[in-house]
Amino acid sequence: MVDNIYSIKEFAKIIGVHPNTVRNSLKSGRILGFRVGKGKKSTIRIMESEILRMMSYDMQDVVECIVRKRLDAHTPSKEQS
Repeated sequence: MVDNIYSIKEFAKIIGVHPNTVRNSLKSGRILGFRVGKGKKSTIRIMESEILRMMSYDMQDVVECIVRKRLDAHTPSKEQS
């Protein structure tokens, strides 16, 4: 089986998060990616298998964090009440 390879923007769209969330997860090691090219012109790519890995039990904290942020965004603050 050959994995598809995605840019940060494409990967973020597939999993339904902002590209910065993917960048932060790459920096922290929660999502695995690889560089293509050298120096400042290099780009980061992520394999499709990362989606499956994210869905596994060891990525529950990432999913919970995303869900919590979305719930917080839709919950009115006490100041607005």
